[in-house]
Amino acid sequence: TIRRFVNILVWFLNWATEKGYNLYQEYKLFYNLLEKQKKTDNKNIIFLTSNELELLWSLQVSSRKEQQVRDLFCLSAFTGIRFSEINRLKKNDIGADSLTVTGPRGRVRHITLNEYAGEIVQKYSNKYYPGDKAFPAVSPVSYIKWIRIAGEECGLDRKILLNYKSHERKLFRISSVLSPVIAVNTFIAISLENGMSEVALAGFSGIVRDNRIYAIRENLMLKEL
Repeated sequence: TIRRFVNILVWFLNWATEKGYNLYQEYKLFYNLLEKQKKTDNKNIIFLTSNELELLWSLQVSSRKEQQVRDLFCLSAFTGIRFSEINRLKKNDIGADSLTVTGPRGRVRHITLNEYAGEIVQKYSNKYYPGDKAFPAVSPVSYIKWIRIAGEECGLDRKILLNYKSHERKLFRISSVLSPVIAVNTFIAISLENGMSEVALAGFSGIVRDNRIYAIRENLMLKEL
């Protein structure tokens, strides 16, 4: 598609700019010339910055459940694995330095663990959970409750403007809207900032034909400008 070719061109120009071969920044506006993706509201796509993720990861918590949920959120943010996929992981899916994730349609992804993700996996490797699961079971309601508490405790107070009602927008603290989706969005955003290609992103996160990648890329470009 045209958008895919633009992604490749922008990736190349980012590389050329970083190496000092290109001095012009207008290429970062290429996405504005493309037809907007209809199903994604760019203004409502939320993700943490690298600094905010570090604050959350470094938080010292006393509650066991809060620690578990914080760890699962960070595992998603470090690897791109969805909350539902984490809940399906079993002990035999965990390797020395990788995870094997099987999607609902049987598609298998092998994900290499970075230092932070490896630390999380190691923390739970010698613990038993029903069904030989790799991580403790957490309900979506409990996840939302505890990750927002953790976000507030570590000082994630950046204000974001979101759709509130049908035609209204309202400011929220980012800690008050944290969710499993934001964890994956954070992985996408940080990976794009670090120069990861769309193909590599799909390999890690399993996100294919998802407009979030394009929308987050556009948001990052606009912020940089």
